Amino acid sequence: MKFENMSAYELGISTQMSDGFSRIIPRKIDVTRRIKYFVEETDWDQAVLKWEKWIDLCCGSVLGITTLYFGVICLKMLIR
Repeated sequence: MKFENMSAYELGISTQMSDGFSRIIPRKIDVTRRIKYFVEETDWDQAVLKWEKWIDLCCGSVLGITTLYFGVICLKMLIR
């Protein structure tokens, strides 16, 4: 078997955003564009560092609550 690399032009796939693809899934493209802008153009990594203490506290709280919840369930299973 022989495989060839074909470009989008050869396959007849539209490469322009204005060729109707944006009308099919407009919300997905809009979200993708926003995420791309947020990651590339803003200083989100510096903002995360400012909130690191609170993020750590929230993550620790979630871990503690889940440990208590599943600990109680495991104890009930072992007691039976």
